[in-house]
Amino acid sequence: MQKLQNSMVAPTRARILALQKGCCAVCGINCLKENKTTTLDHDHETGVVRGVLCNNCNGLEGKVKNSANRAKRDGTYLDWLKRLVAYLEHHSVPRTNLLHPTHKSLEEKRVLKNKRERLKRAAMKKVTK
Repeated sequence: MQKLQNSMVAPTRARILALQKGCCAVCGINCLKENKTTTLDHDHETGVVRGVLCNNCNGLEGKVKNSANRAKRDGTYLDWLKRLVAYLEHHSVPRTNLLHPTHKSLEEKRVLKNKRERLKRAAMKKVTK
């Protein structure tokens, strides 16, 4: 393994991003076309460079890993993430006929938004009088 010098980070990031066809390795957004800031992603335990991610995905990857490490009971954070993905895939179709009590339908959200806007306009009317 070769340890990069700081002066080699930018050219290495550009070379790897070119190999990735300008896209973030996780979300697939074209960072070059979208003018997104990118990061040379690496494993914090081993230091091994993995690829280039947009800053959003890089930050989220770290947060997900930290959250998974806190949540895992057995195995590694990757085991926990695999179980999470399997759980979400299993539940991609409704398995119960129940809705959470705080859930609002699109229509309920629209009505609530309109009510808030009406109240806001009424309050502004009072201020201007």
